[in-house]
Amino acid sequence: MIATLNGRLRAGNGRFRAGNGRLRAALALTLTLVLAGGCQTLPAPDDADSSGPHATKPPEAPDASKSTAVERPGATDAESPQAAPSGEDLWDAIRAEFRLDHEIDHPKVRAEIDALRRYPTHLLKMRERLELYLPQVFEQVRSRGLPGELALLPIIESSMNPHAEVLSGPAGLWQFIPATADRMDLPRSWWYDGRRDPASSTRAALDYLEYLYGGFDDLQLAIVSYNTGEGTVTRALGGRTGPVSFWSLRLPAAGMVFVPKLLALAEIVAHPERYGITLPELRTGPTFATLETGGQIEIAKAAEELGLDEETQ
Repeated sequence: MIATLNGRLRAGNGRFRAGNGRLRAALALTLTLVLAGGCQTLPAPDDADSSGPHATKPPEAPDASKSTAVERPGATDAESPQAAPSGEDLWDAIRAEFRLDHEIDHPKVRAEIDALRRYPTHLLKMRERLELYLPQVFEQVRSRGLPGELALLPIIESSMNPHAEVLSGPAGLWQFIPATADRMDLPRSWWYDGRRDPASSTRAALDYLEYLYGGFDDLQLAIVSYNTGEGTVTRALGGRTGPVSFWSLRLPAAGMVFVPKLLALAEIVAHPERYGITLPELRTGPTFATLETGGQIEIAKAAEELGLDEETQ
């Protein structure tokens, strides 16, 4: 169930996510658990991507004192990313942070662009989820000085759906498997699954991507490692040193299309008119906030405090 109650309960750790006055937010799985009386999983939506990181030996959470963020071309040490002003066009803000070569002449990227063009309303259909989660994801990406393309990864992973799940494996916006979630400090319990928490899972995903970038010193290899696992990519490299092209690797099929999918989506976002795609109108700025409740809170009480009916969806 995805609801638009003006708030979001996190029963497990005593916090409540409230909307920013627009009476729009997502009801997290923890809220569904309270209503359902203990069922801990939901089926994946039809349009959710089933891919996700599958590292067999995920790393320890990276040391925050050893940041491996991608350097911004032309940036100086004195620069620090500033938050995009609220109310600005979100797509313009994301485009301004694009720094990858989208390699539109590569056959695999072109094939993914053509696939997206066959479904011109794909992004429009997920407008509500994009409106709610993409601004927050982008701000975390931008605040770290990372390429704007990384903000689009949850669209590839889960169709921007925190409820997306593949059986007992990957789950959430960023499709974390349990082992990687544990290593990246995303707790899971009867009440709460950090993989489904948009803010916490985004923090963990970007920590993981920075860790992978630091290890491979190549953003494409970091991105595909996120999907297929660090060990898989390391084995594919076969001990080669120096610059190695992603395209030269032999990886599982899902990994070989993961990077082209991201580059194709970024190219569509960069030039939607060129490809006949209409993007949903989105704005920058906060879409939900986190409030401390001091413990678990009943759905009826949350609805009462917000002045809404419990059944609001």
